[in-house]
Amino acid sequence: MRISDFTIPYYSSDFLRRWKRRDGCNAILGLNVSLQRQPPDCQFHVAPPPPPPPLAKPDPAIAFIDTLQKVYDFFHEPPKARPPAPPKPAIQIPPFDLQEIPGAMRMVNMPMSAKLMERWFAGALNYSPTEDDEKALVNQDGNPYPPSMYEMSMVKLDWVLSFPRAKEAHDQLLSRSVLASPRALDGLQSILAPFSAADRCFNTLALCNGSLIETHKRFQYQYRSVESSFNQKIRQFANREYAFRGVPDDLTGALGSFNIYAAPSDVRFNWNGTEASISSVVVYVRDNYTFTDKAGDDSQYLGHWNRDRIIVVPYNIAMSTLSWHLPGVGELQPPDEVNFNSLWAKAAVAVADPRKRGNVYYPVYNSSYRDWQRTHKRGGDFVIFTDYETIRLNPPLAVKF
Repeated sequence: MRISDFTIPYYSSDFLRRWKRRDGCNAILGLNVSLQRQPPDCQFHVAPPPPPPPLAKPDPAIAFIDTLQKVYDFFHEPPKARPPAPPKPAIQIPPFDLQEIPGAMRMVNMPMSAKLMERWFAGALNYSPTEDDEKALVNQDGNPYPPSMYEMSMVKLDWVLSFPRAKEAHDQLLSRSVLASPRALDGLQSILAPFSAADRCFNTLALCNGSLIETHKRFQYQYRSVESSFNQKIRQFANREYAFRGVPDDLTGALGSFNIYAAPSDVRFNWNGTEASISSVVVYVRDNYTFTDKAGDDSQYLGHWNRDRIIVVPYNIAMSTLSWHLPGVGELQPPDEVNFNSLWAKAAVAVADPRKRGNVYYPVYNSSYRDWQRTHKRGGDFVIFTDYETIRLNPPLAVKF
């Protein structure tokens, strides 16, 4: 393990949640985030073993003889040689395990992110090998995600909408120009055509036995995106316009980039089945909690973490953008004798004395979680659904057949 002499700036958030440049950090070669802590219990707790039987009471005569032998041995034991002086200890750097990130998330006010990551660690092994598999919700065994990999209660819609960027997308979705756009109405026509019948009326959730999962599969027709993945938030620090809003928050850590969806709720066909009237829609959030990278791309950088907080090391951004000119940093060129790829791309960094808690940060990537899955045969990617709200439409949407 070696600490480099070459230093670069890094970025951390201040108390106003703005990126702030600080100088400077050193790479620590040969130091990686640990994957060794055992995963939490998956589905059940193993019953503790029964206590050992009490020891039999020793015979008094035998105990007296044993005492005499110990006294004799004490006075006749040969002198022991003085042990050699211990070697000078190497620098001891406190280790950091990947499963400690939820604790760090709570330290930086990301409690929902921490809960969802803990659920992932506690899950059975489940992941999609490719982006196409993820879209189809097919796991590593070629099977659909099991019911245990659908999280239906942890994230509430009101909580999501408490973040201004999510509320803005929600309000855009509910505008007449979006819900009743020509393309949206064409989608509704295709979805509702199999159900057209004279004087028929139904509620989509009731038709799906109250399942929001099934309602989404069969009736979802419009959405608005909230673009703010963890990696996007980290990259934003390189753009001055994001200086005051680029720091990852709890919504970033919990959902990243996600969609707010709308599906018809109450549907009524006219007397001859040639027109449907949609008097309400259901609105909800659905998102995949996963660590899948795009094929052919470098694994997404998720920041440098320790038990207390997150920082961003500019070289990890520059590595993937091939741009060394970052605002506030200048032209960053490592010395000729340093192999950039091996030194900075995946290196832990020290911002001060590495022996002190909180001064060493470890790089975390999507691939870190995939490595953890391979190590422990655990870790479950899952699908998040919030609860839903029903929005009455006045006037109703009209769909012609």
